[in-house]
Amino acid sequence: MYCYQATYLTVRQFNWMESIIKSYIGSYSGTNRSVLKWRDSCHFLLGSDASTHLGHQLISNPEIEIAEQLAGYSVYDGTDFKREVLRTAITSLCKRPDFGKASDILILFEQLLPDEDLLKDDLAYSISELALSIPLQRSEQARELLVSFVLRNQDFGDPRISPQKWLGVSEAAKGEIIRWLARDDIKFFFDLIIKESEDPHRRKSFWMPYADQVIRSRPLICDKDLLRHDESLERLAEEGRVWGRLDTRKDTSAFILDFQKLIIVEFSRPNNACYAYTPEGFRLITKNFWVDELDIDALKRTNICEKYFAHGTGWERRLRAFLAQYGIRGGGSYV
Repeated sequence: MYCYQATYLTVRQFNWMESIIKSYIGSYSGTNRSVLKWRDSCHFLLGSDASTHLGHQLISNPEIEIAEQLAGYSVYDGTDFKREVLRTAITSLCKRPDFGKASDILILFEQLLPDEDLLKDDLAYSISELALSIPLQRSEQARELLVSFVLRNQDFGDPRISPQKWLGVSEAAKGEIIRWLARDDIKFFFDLIIKESEDPHRRKSFWMPYADQVIRSRPLICDKDLLRHDESLERLAEEGRVWGRLDTRKDTSAFILDFQKLIIVEFSRPNNACYAYTPEGFRLITKNFWVDELDIDALKRTNICEKYFAHGTGWERRLRAFLAQYGIRGGGSYV
């Protein structure tokens, strides 16, 4: 049985080994519990559809841990068969119409995805399936846990910073996760760095509907904010979040949003304009979007920016019209 499971992806196309095992367990009259279990659960262990049947079975018994169920069926660690079962279980679970229950999320993120027998290719496949799963997208907790999982995983990390690690993940799935990260960055910047009482111009409510069109985003935190929020930032760093440092004596941080055709620089404190650069103009400031540190004056280059907007009366209307000229339009409202 071990040999069958170890080479499942190859031998399942041929029935000779399968026939031998079926013949043996069908005529078995002993008392070995494993063999008796195989005989009673043959459709979960043998055949081209066995991994699918067992994958579905695993997630239908949430009260029994996945590892315990696999051991009960004598599924061996490190085998092709176990990997296929886990992949099926992950995909089936996240496609349930009612996905989002606490038990589903617990199984997915504490038992299935962390299994050490899953190879990077398996995880890439699963991430592709999960990110595009409509039921998962509807669960804010599941989205947050998936983002946390990839950011903490050394094989993946942040797709905006290490795109080479994301080979094997579909472009659609990677794009979806990047949109989630951009939305999280905007919320992080406005919720942590700018308190609601410090945002009289309602910049958060203006930018959140544009989050889905951001391809990259980069918070640059000033020293005073780094000290002010050191515990929260340390916790975010442990979750795989990244930011840079803004070199300034002023008590203000910056936030860079890349819309591909335009790059926007917004600041945390009032009395700082919003600057819009073309990609070519921004490269005159820095060729590396992920640079560790930038000077505040470098981001306020009125001589090379396309336009800048003071946050006075009517700034939202003027900036919205300007963005629309580049095909950048806000979608739904996010909070």
